[in-house]
Amino acid sequence: MDDSRTQLNQDPDYFGASATPMVTGYDLTRYQYFLASPFFAGFDSFQDPKRKVFLSEFRQMPESVRAFLTSIETAKTIFATSQENQLEETQIYQTAELFRDVISGKIFIKDLPSVLSQKVNIDNAKAIQVVNKIISQSFGPIIEDIKRIQRSKFPEKIQQLQKEGRP
Repeated sequence: MDDSRTQLNQDPDYFGASATPMVTGYDLTRYQYFLASPFFAGFDSFQDPKRKVFLSEFRQMPESVRAFLTSIETAKTIFATSQENQLEETQIYQTAELFRDVISGKIFIKDLPSVLSQKVNIDNAKAIQVVNKIISQSFGPIIEDIKRIQRSKFPEKIQQLQKEGRP
């Protein structure tokens, strides 16, 4: 590793010592972590009433989901995917917010691409690409929790999808 990269990683404003293979090369500043972390994204302050509601929900979530929402790796994946798709800072935190809303059961996962497209003002194809990449690279450890949350919050949509899937 060159000296400038080593020096960068020693800076306390950077995260990234244990990057996973899928996001290797992406070190995050603290600012970038707060921007792309589903745990922090989109709240105006620590006293934001929406944040207080979220924190009460957060306490009830399974440990694996709490770990996902606060993980540096999750923020790296969201940040890296957003950067690869030329999303701006506002769009990055909005993306992280939407993933938090899926995990919290506020948005049905199949609706995420269209909601992302509308909220961050990108075309559907790009939204699908962003969503699929973030899900494929980060949802593995929590997929059963996500399914359970989605089933409990959206039983009618799940039932409809099951009906449509039958020949």
